[in-house]
Amino acid sequence: MTHTYKKKAYLILLIVLSINFLQCNRGNATFPETIVVNTELPGLFLNGKQFHAETFGNPANPTIIVVHGGPGWDYQSVLPLAALGDEYFVVFYDQSGCGLSPRYAKEEISLSSSLQDLDAFVNEFNHGQRVNLIGHSFGAMLVSAYIGLHPDKVAYSVLAEPPYLKPSNIDSLYSGPIKNGIISSYPLTNTIETEKQHKKADLAFLLATQSDDFNAEGMVCDASTFTGIPCQRPGALASSKLIEEFYSPEKGYFQDFTIGNNRFKNTILLLFGDCDSHFNPGYQRNIKSSLKKAYIMNVPNAGHFLFTDNPEACNLYIRNYFKNTDMIGSNKTFSF
Repeated sequence: MTHTYKKKAYLILLIVLSINFLQCNRGNATFPETIVVNTELPGLFLNGKQFHAETFGNPANPTIIVVHGGPGWDYQSVLPLAALGDEYFVVFYDQSGCGLSPRYAKEEISLSSSLQDLDAFVNEFNHGQRVNLIGHSFGAMLVSAYIGLHPDKVAYSVLAEPPYLKPSNIDSLYSGPIKNGIISSYPLTNTIETEKQHKKADLAFLLATQSDDFNAEGMVCDASTFTGIPCQRPGALASSKLIEEFYSPEKGYFQDFTIGNNRFKNTILLLFGDCDSHFNPGYQRNIKSSLKKAYIMNVPNAGHFLFTDNPEACNLYIRNYFKNTDMIGSNKTFSF
């Protein structure tokens, strides 16, 4: 298929926001049930909903809430951050309609409800103090929007490879239908009602990403070894519905995830994988420019899925950032 692209916006759009959020463990033959069916999965009820969730560490320690990417992934791709549980209380959850959390009707999934869910986790696990947030990919976009809504509830905030934060981050956009129809409405998601139909659509999404022509070049350090992101089960309906709320082929990216960020007084850590050519220095600066206070770190030997590519470096950078009190209420840089 031949597309016409303007500049390099397609690199972020096609690679990060479309196919990759469904590229879940090509070689994994298992396809797990959600927590509704498999009641032995760890989880909790918040905001009137059930979530597949896990915690690591001592609740007496400062809280980190990790927000996974997508839309449509689960928290498997960020699970190496559990190593921070030796010093922090780390919370992971599959977002509503994603991963092994329950599935919902299309009208029950939205950016607004996703932010309300995150707020419910913050309120549940803040233990009387501000929390630390880590968001990856689409999750970084959600975290950016959240700190704009609730700046006083967050201490340190890490945004790892957000595809974009506001429309001005991208000068021009690909205007046609996205390959395989993943960004546009996925056919199976229009008639989903039952658990069986959700599973069929989720599996179809997964299988659609396993074709031999999938191109991971530029997204990882060695495309020949790429086998997909760590992901147990994508959420087809949630991914389709959420993407509709910030992207369309006609308008491109139209949602601003930075509203209210000027009220956040602390310096944000922006993490990028140095093998991910899509997030070149110019694009990184564009992302940074949309935030009041931000600091960029590039993770060596890592692509877009930096937490699984090089967890040791990521965790080191995050630990040092969390321990640097100059990041609170200041714009000072820091070094290691």
